[in-house]
Amino acid sequence: MRKHLLITSLVLSGVPLLAQNEAPQSNSQEKPLRWDIRLQATVQRYGVVYPITGNNQISLLPLQAGAGYQISRRVGVQISVAYRSEQGGLDMNRRWSVPVWGRYTLTRRTTRRTQFDAVAGATFLRDQHQFYVALEAPPGQEQQWVWQQEHLSDEFFNIGVSMRNRLGKRFEAVTDLALNRRVKGAIFNSNLQFYTANVGLRYRFRVGGR
Repeated sequence: MRKHLLITSLVLSGVPLLAQNEAPQSNSQEKPLRWDIRLQATVQRYGVVYPITGNNQISLLPLQAGAGYQISRRVGVQISVAYRSEQGGLDMNRRWSVPVWGRYTLTRRTTRRTQFDAVAGATFLRDQHQFYVALEAPPGQEQQWVWQQEHLSDEFFNIGVSMRNRLGKRFEAVTDLALNRRVKGAIFNSNLQFYTANVGLRYRFRVGGR
């Protein structure tokens, strides 16, 4: 738990500094829509090391839900959750991911309908893997199978780009593409095959008139 908090703190520590360097927003009667919720189709691929079965490549899909907060005109933070349960043959997996990202708007004019952002953060991945293992049986005896399970807990750095297209006052279409790099070190030759791609909608709102 301490390690998870440390990674999250390091990732988001630069967000307030970016916000402080911006010019203050002009005063208006209508307060900005700082909060948002989102629902996105997602494809997430990771290179992992299981305690028993070793190196593997896994994925999460098809949906993730999240929420975010806009600190300033250009700086925002978001957290999302994706879950997948699958069973095939002799294996069963229950896995979920929690991406915690910061985003910085790159578009010069933040009032444009289409905006481009740089995104960076960390993803916390969990997986419960259950599977059958065949035991060696003497000749002439029936094959015996044993049910085993292993638990995976891993963290990944994420960096990428995002495009937002305003559909109205409160709705935006959002597309994200980021690379996923294992915090403990890569276990495959290429990191380009491990990525997160999201496409979906974001609904913006205000809380308590602020």
